[in-house]
Amino acid sequence: MIKLSYSTFGLTNLSYLDSITEVDKAGYPGIELSFHRDQFNPFDITDEKIAAIKKRFETVQVKPACVSTASHFFTPQRPHEPSLMTPDLAGRKRRIDLVQRGIDFARKMDVSLVTFGSGFIRDEHVANPSVNPRELLIDSIQQCLRSVHDDEDITLLIEPEPGMYIETLQQGMDLVKEINSPKFQLHLDLCHNFCSEQDYLGALAKAAPYAKFLHVSDAQEGYNLKLVKMTDDLKLDMDFAHYLIYFPDSAEYLLVDRDHPIYFYDGEKPDSRKLKRIESILSFGQNLPAARLRRL
Repeated sequence: MIKLSYSTFGLTNLSYLDSITEVDKAGYPGIELSFHRDQFNPFDITDEKIAAIKKRFETVQVKPACVSTASHFFTPQRPHEPSLMTPDLAGRKRRIDLVQRGIDFARKMDVSLVTFGSGFIRDEHVANPSVNPRELLIDSIQQCLRSVHDDEDITLLIEPEPGMYIETLQQGMDLVKEINSPKFQLHLDLCHNFCSEQDYLGALAKAAPYAKFLHVSDAQEGYNLKLVKMTDDLKLDMDFAHYLIYFPDSAEYLLVDRDHPIYFYDGEKPDSRKLKRIESILSFGQNLPAARLRRL
């Protein structure tokens, strides 16, 4: 039996206690308790705040379903950074500590699920090829798992997301198998799966035995957007997704859309050399129309 929950992350204009009340008023049986740097900062949790949250739940029907650790918590401009696999040890420790605070909060609230993401392959990884991001990720997850007691019902969940190191459901399943712990499973997100999978329904069916939690959102056919970095061997599959291509040399973007491609530039308007480069990219996408130019 599937029960619907709503996340406090969708109600950050309210106080944390009021968000619980509003989700209850809407009739949801469950609520995802999400960390947020302003609404509910895990580094400011006190016994008094925990007591107030528990008291609020005593007055409503809705029940806490999952604790979501904050993806944008540390650096809003660089989501998920530092991640569980950042090469910087101090950064990894900060993210591990955040997940561990999620475990402690879940324990105090009698919640059985705690979720997080892997993070992205960054320039720091490319600049340090001797560092294996998978080894760092696995070590960080294992450190988090050691915070879960053997006799308690708490499961850590990783959420595959577009562009992340763990992006596809197959990658998520492979990681779950490698970690090989009953307390580590998958968190699925229909929108993310739709954007990352060629056959998302088939991938969901394969991943279902490993899944403990499912996000539902209103992704629409034709609005699948994939963010990629410009490379010499870039290939576009327009039957799969539209693309937002990042140009690291100029910090500019090209939206590759079937009907309205747009080049977002900073500073001077692109010269003839750059325009030819843009045109060549669009020709890879089945001869799309010329891109409009828009200044950032």
